[in-house]
This record gives sequence, structure tokens and C-alpha cells, in this order.
Amino acid sequence: MSIGIEKLGGELAGAGYGSSGEALRQRIALWEDLLTLVVDPDSTRVRDRARRRDLLERLLERAGVDTAAFWRLQRGQRGRLFLSRYSRVSRDIPQLEISAFDIDKALKERFKNEPLTLGAAWHYGFWRSYFSHAAITHPANDGLREEFSTAWDIVRKHPAVLFRGAQGQTRLALHGLRLDLPMIVGPLPYTDGATMERAWLEAIAAADDAADLHTRSLVVVEADAAAAHAEAFAPHAANLMIRLEARHLATSGRAAGLTAGPLADLVRAGRIVEIVSGPGPGPVLERAIEQVRALNPRLIVSVYLRYGPGFWLALERAVAHEAVAMVHVHAGPVKSYRLTPRVDAFLKARLVRARVQLVSAGGDSDAQASAATVYESVLLGANGGSMTHTAGLALLPELVDCYHGADPAPLLAGLRQRDPVVLRELALHTLACWQHSILDF
Repeated sequence: MSIGIEKLGGELAGAGYGSSGEALRQRIALWEDLLTLVVDPDSTRVRDRARRRDLLERLLERAGVDTAAFWRLQRGQRGRLFLSRYSRVSRDIPQLEISAFDIDKALKERFKNEPLTLGAAWHYGFWRSYFSHAAITHPANDGLREEFSTAWDIVRKHPAVLFRGAQGQTRLALHGLRLDLPMIVGPLPYTDGATMERAWLEAIAAADDAADLHTRSLVVVEADAAAAHAEAFAPHAANLMIRLEARHLATSGRAAGLTAGPLADLVRAGRIVEIVSGPGPGPVLERAIEQVRALNPRLIVSVYLRYGPGFWLALERAVAHEAVAMVHVHAGPVKSYRLTPRVDAFLKARLVRARVQLVSAGGDSDAQASAATVYESVLLGANGGSMTHTAGLALLPELVDCYHGADPAPLLAGLRQRDPVVLRELALHTLACWQHSILDF
């Protein structure tokens, strides 16, 4: 691995390490030598190889890596293990099951923008309606799973759409929302409230079928952040999914309700809204749905549920409501890949699985780390996944330090100084790569 130090002369000069940047050049040269030895411990390209090798082994010991076991690994495995300990943007986040490989992949995807291949485009067009029920009608080992596209319809389905009565035959129209891929973005765990969210929304708005750019998705934003930055979000209300809690709605006599103001304006202009549901009585959710649909009768409703006491009763009540088209499940203290099949089976047993969409948000100890984990969620019974931690890292990789204890305030304070065009392009490329990854799987 080489970073071409000789090409960095202009950038290194005056970088705070003296007028010539000599100290920085030496540090980079040392780092390059260590990476070379990780790949090839007997490389003749490294001067003073014995001392460099000794330094490398001391670094391994400091990181708690057994040196003898390290050198028995294949060179690719050695590289990943070393970088997971000593590359700031490559360190893994084990508490969320996000590996260094996942982070590296997310960072590379930001700079890759390719049109769909002819075969992938064929799949996308021909099988687009198939994906929405692929997880419902076929078991995980069914060969037809290889034939689904990434288009995703969020719609409340009904047992029948044609009815014959005294007035003749009537047709019940389905009102849905079509996305280009089985991922939604957010809410972002580390955010200044709007900068990264707006970048994702602008990337979604840039979708262009003629240019083979299929990036239509949704961005989930907490209600307080949406209200505080309503002016920035207003042009993108159609691709925004505001998450409302009971305190934002008239679910009791004490709540003022959502009737006016910037938040109500965003709900009126939107296509879908998410309501946080808990273990409380059913009428609470019903009143919340009535209130948002009074503002916007065509609004699609998603219900957010966190696993815990009362979860199964809350889930049953949510999917029983005819306005609910999607349930967004956070696994809480359990693993999402263990909870998702249970939720899928629970809904099938009550004959409502085919009527609602199921989104996996990960859990406290696991997250949707890449398109691969979303694909796994689909195989386990979900229809899609929400990218939260990974979406933040894709635009601001320095956030990896925050997961290891660093203060996020300085990073978020500087976020507004970033070029919004660059952030939008990073988000656009990432969405396109997620689309590719699902098709590749």
C-alpha cells in the first residue's frame, strides 16, 4: 500500500510542522513502512526493516494482539486487524456490530457512482412489484429470491379491491408510496439537526430514471429537529418522515395537539409520518392517527415500536388499524436478527403480514451496518431496514471517534462549514451503491 508521499509536497508544506513539513513527511513515511511490513514482513523496500518490524510488534502488543497469531494470518486478515486498531476511520464499533470492514466499505461507497448494469436494470424494471412481497410469500431458501428488484412499495393492502353491492361493482384504490431501494435513512444518532439530513434529502431529490439514478428513499427526522429547522426541510417534505411522539399530539386532555405551526405545515406537505407507539392503551394511537390525518387525509402512517414490555400487544394494535402501512421496529436489548423472524411469524399467524411493511431498525447492540445486513433482514422476514449510524458515518467519518468516547460537539459545530454540494454528492453516491449492493446480492 502506498500513498505517494512525493505527490503531497505542496500540501505538506506549511502544514504546521515547520516550513517544509519535514516532520509530517517522516511520520507518513514511517506509517507507510509499517503498512508495507503488515502486508510483506520481509519487504526489501523498507529501510531499517528490523527496527520497523520491532516497532510494529510493539504496536500490536499495545493493542492486545498476539504477535505470533498475527503473523499466522493471511496478509489481508493482517491488514484488516491492524487497521481496525490503528486507523481512525477504520476502527470498528463492536458495541453495534459495525466492523472496520463495514466502515471502510461505507467510506469507499461515497466516491463511487456508476449506472446500473443492463442486467440489473432489467431486474429493476421487470421485477419491481415483486420485491414488496418477496419476504412474505417465499421462505429464505426459495430460489425466486434471487429475482427480486429493489423497488419498494409502502402501502396498506386490503383483502380485496373489488366489491359488488347494491350499487354495483366498486373498486377500492390503493394509495402507496414507492421507493427505489429497501433502505430509509435516519434518524441520525449524531447530528446538528439539519445539515446531514438535508444532504440525504437533496440526494434523494436528485433521482433521475432517465440517467439510471434510482435513489428515492425517505429520511426520518425527530419532530423537535424538524420543527427547529422547518425552513430547511420544507422543500423536501415529500421525502421526509417526521417521527412524532405523544407529547406532539393531542392524545390526552393535557396535550395541545398538532394543529398549527411549522411542524403541522410539514405534516400537511408530507406523504408519510411516523408515530411512536408504546405499551399504552389502543385509543392513544387511534387519536394520534386521527389527528395527523385530519391535517393530511392522504397521509401514510408508520408506527415506531421499541421492543420491551407490552411490545407484542402494541404491535397487534398498530397493524390492526387500517391507516397503518408500516411498522418500524427497534429491537432494543435483543438482537434485531433474532427479533425480526419472530415479528414476521407473529404477523403471519394473525393473517396481517401481507398488509403492512416491516422495517428493521437494528437494536441497542446491533445496527444496520451496510446493504448486506439489510438484505439479511429481508431474508429473515422484513421488507427493509433503516440506516442510522452508518448513514452518519458515511458523511462524517470522524464520528467513529465519538463511538469510542470522544466529544461530538466540536465535530457537529464544524459541520455547517462543510460544502453542502460535497455532502450531497457523498450521499448520492452512497445511495447508488446501496442500490447496487442489493442487486448484487
